[in-house]
Amino acid sequence: VPGTDVTMARKVVNSVSDGYDVYVKVVIYKNWEVDGEQLYPETGAADLLYVESGEKGRQDLAAAGTNEKVNGWIVQYADDEQIVMYYSRPVKPDAATSDFISGIKFTEAIGNEYANASYHMEYQVTAVQANNAADAIAAELGVFPVFDEDGNIIGQIVNVSIDESVLDSDGKLDMSKFQPISFEPANNGYHVLGERVGNAFSDGGKLK
Repeated sequence: VPGTDVTMARKVVNSVSDGYDVYVKVVIYKNWEVDGEQLYPETGAADLLYVESGEKGRQDLAAAGTNEKVNGWIVQYADDEQIVMYYSRPVKPDAATSDFISGIKFTEAIGNEYANASYHMEYQVTAVQANNAADAIAAELGVFPVFDEDGNIIGQIVNVSIDESVLDSDGKLDMSKFQPISFEPANNGYHVLGERVGNAFSDGGKLK
């Protein structure tokens, strides 16, 4: 029905009482169908999945920008058919996330192509233990996270590049040009790493 607002709050619960803290990812799939065939309307999306939060009010998930935080969830990708998001905080046992959906708003201007159409929505939840979180999240959730000191995800690594000036003639990293630094906590100092002192996967064999 054009203009209908359907309330359907959804959140993720870590129901394992004696389990671990987990990080979670949700993928929402949605589409319209007519006689079992998917509808690709020319007038654009007629449904708006939204989240209500006291901080920013109602927010349209599909309109969120990449890596935008919405009600504690970071939107990784969004279009008219799919929304991918992950929770920015670890979820403790018996605890729950904030809502990843609060409801659906069907627009007033639903065109005639929606006549006899049915609306379908499903969501897939993936959770990984907070132990070895960075590696687990990268492998299972497809995100390379950046954490704060409390374990909250504050961003993700989307690209790693290197300046050509530190490459050798074969296009490989030249450490003498790169000159990386390391942190020395005893005196709060940064030090340039020194010269090469051995060969990995080779020198150890001489000690057998």
